[in-house]
Parts: sequence; C-alpha cells; structure tokens
Amino acid sequence: MKKFLPKFKRDNENELDNKDIIPFASISRRTCVAFVALAARYYQGNITHENLAELTSDHSDSNNLSKIFRELGNMKTLLPIKIDTDAYDAALDKLFTAFIYNGTDIYSDAKESSSKVTETNFFKDDRNYYKILKRKWRMLKREIHEIFAEI
Repeated sequence: MKKFLPKFKRDNENELDNKDIIPFASISRRTCVAFVALAARYYQGNITHENLAELTSDHSDSNNLSKIFRELGNMKTLLPIKIDTDAYDAALDKLFTAFIYNGTDIYSDAKESSSKVTETNFFKDDRNYYKILKRKWRMLKREIHEIFAEI
C-alpha cells in the first residue's frame, strides 16, 4: 500500500470522480488488505459462496462472523510463493484497485445519503465493508478470477 497509494492518487487526480475516489483510497488501506485476504481465500476455495452470503447478510453478527472464519481452515498462501516481486506487487495493486473502484460507488452513495458520512467514519462501521462486498460481488468476483489467473 505504501507504493500503491501515491501512484493511485497521481493516476486518478484528473478523473471526474477524484473528489470521492482519492479520499476513499486513502481510508481504504486496511480494508484493501482485508479484501486481498478474502480474495485469496475465495480463489483458493477456502471461502465459499455460502460463507460470503452469511458474511454479507443483514442479520449477520460478530458471533456468526467469528464462527465462519474459525471454520475456514488453513489458507495455502496469499499469492503464489514462486512469483517475482514485480508480479506480486502488480497483483496486489490490481486487487487494491478493484476494491477501491467498486467501493467508491458505495461510499459516494452513502455520502450523498447522509451528511454524517465522512472519510474518517465510513469504515468505522464494518457493515460498510460487507455492503461493498454484497453490492459489488459480481464485479469483484470476476476481477479476482482474472487477477489470479494472470499469476
């Protein structure tokens, strides 16, 4: 994320949605890392569609989430061990970008709906992360498969 964010900001500073996407990218550092772990687990078959449905359910609570993650078993690796550093960085950048581009829509909608939503408080509510997964999963899933297929 250290190298990713400055480049992402430069690449997107002239985009029409830069007033939302750049702040969202800045607040998404930890969430992007969580998404990469989820993407790797999903791609490796360590997390199922049923697990994702439970994670993104409106009725899910922290006890259910803990149970789901406890039962997931071991993840082999985050990314294949034998890829070189540049390929590893490129895969992480693509996963971060996929999450940010898809998550910005949810963030922008939330900001427009409520003046209480700001860059500093959006991810204080974990439900916003799960809302991004739920509403953008179709696109995220496709991007996960494309990114992992390249490495």
